Formats: sequence, C-alpha cells, structure tokens
Amino acid sequence: MLMILLACRTQVSPPAANEAEATRDVEGLARPEAAWIEERTRQAEARLRRTEAGTVVWSAIEAAGGLDAWFGASPLAFHFDYRPLNGKPRRDTRQVVDLWRSRAVHTLAADPNVRFGWDGEHAWQQVPEGSSLPINPRFWSLTPYYFVGIPFVLADSGVQLELDEPATFEGQASTLVRVSFADGTGDADDDAYVVYIANETKRVIALRYIVSYPGFFEEGQHSPWKIMAYDGAQTVQDLRLPRQYRTFSWEDGPGEQVTEITLNEVQAQPALSRSAFGMPSGATVQDGY
Repeated sequence: MLMILLACRTQVSPPAANEAEATRDVEGLARPEAAWIEERTRQAEARLRRTEAGTVVWSAIEAAGGLDAWFGASPLAFHFDYRPLNGKPRRDTRQVVDLWRSRAVHTLAADPNVRFGWDGEHAWQQVPEGSSLPINPRFWSLTPYYFVGIPFVLADSGVQLELDEPATFEGQASTLVRVSFADGTGDADDDAYVVYIANETKRVIALRYIVSYPGFFEEGQHSPWKIMAYDGAQTVQDLRLPRQYRTFSWEDGPGEQVTEITLNEVQAQPALSRSAFGMPSGATVQDGY
C-alpha cells in the first residue's frame, strides 16, 4: 500500500548563535529583529543569485511576497487540514510556527486538549487521559510548515538547487527546479523535490516529492513520487499563500488523487513569546523517530 506522507524537514534553518543572541533584544518575543531579517534576506539573495536555478527560486520568493515578509510574519499561525482519500488517518491541526527558529506547536482541531510540537531539540506530545494522538509528532511538527513555506524555505543554506527540464502542468508552462539537501540537513536529507514555477506568474504551482523519513523507511529507501498542486491564493501580511493543495500519485505524470488539503485561519502572531514554543510541563518526549 502506498504511504501518502509528507517529508519532515526538522531543523530546517536554525539561526546562527549570534542571531539568537540578537533576537533577545525584542523583549523576549519569538519574532526576529528587523535588522536580522534584512541581513538574512540579503545573504540569501546573494547566495541564490549565484546560480540560474537559484535565481529562478528567488523570483518565486519575490512573487510570493519576499523573504523579508516571510520572516516578518513570524510566528505564523494557521489551520492545516490534511485529508487522505484512501482511508488513512486525517491530520487536522491548528498550529503556530516560529519561522525564524523552525519550532512549532500543534493542537488537534477535533480535540484542542491534545497538543504536540518541536521545541528545537525534542519532539513532544501532551495527550490527556481518554484522548489519543494519531500522528507522529516528530514527523508532522514541521511538515505542514515546510510545504506552506515553499518557496521561502528553499532559501535555506542546506538546500541544493539545479534546473530540470521544463514542463507544463495543468496548462501552465513552467520552469522546474530540482531540490536536494546537504548531508545532515534535517531528519531526512535524502528527501527530494521538483518545484514547478509558472513562467508567466513566477508562482509555485506544483511540487513533486519523495519521502525518506527514517521512522518510516530504511536507509536508502523512500516513498513513491507524488505531485502536489498548489491552488488558490490568499494574502496575509504581504505573503501570498495557497488556499488548497491536491496531491496525486506520479508515474510519468499525475495519476489518482490521493489527498486534499486546506490552509486557512492564517495570521501572524508577533506578540507571541519565545517561551510559547518550549515543551510544556508534563509533556512526553518522543524517543527516536
């Protein structure tokens, strides 16, 4: 049976130690200081513009609102409802993500007393008696964030980019960029993506991907390729994000639709403290993957 899963990119882009020190000047808040956003954006643009593939990705980042707007919206809260169409468990959570340090806290939409997250070092869960959590916390804590965050997260220094052959997806001629990861980047550095960037709008319209998360696959193994279509548009604090996603099996082209996803209730929460992303008292740490 196919495993319809998304790839976890735990610890995508943690700030350097001096960045972490600098953000202490923002009254203990999780949001980064404007000067550090400006510097990180400048460095990312310079790095991406060194290659043709990187320049294409940078154009997509600008078309989606810009990297400065992405970090400026941190922490970002949203409702991500992932609904498999093959009977697999639904993953429906409200979450808030520290975009600067790649940390997240989730609550189940169906049972807000159930919480889980990633505090930067540990995956944790808080499940009251009589409740249950049908989700792997370490795998899922940053998975929605990463897919919501494309193309912005492709500016991370651990991301490797190269142009692929151009293609048309659902009638839109697109430039394709193949994405891989440097060794040690996140939990699953064998993950791979192909990003479809529409030539006319410079927007990301689809993402082809495999999953190699070690909790689900042996070393060197991965899921079959799938493709996710990015649908609709919503603007939140200058960010232009999708409203929905459709995932299909893939074999020389899209096959059967296997998942539908909605993204809503998106809002920046600039007043949130850094401590809001710490593991709460009484939570259980997940051992391993």
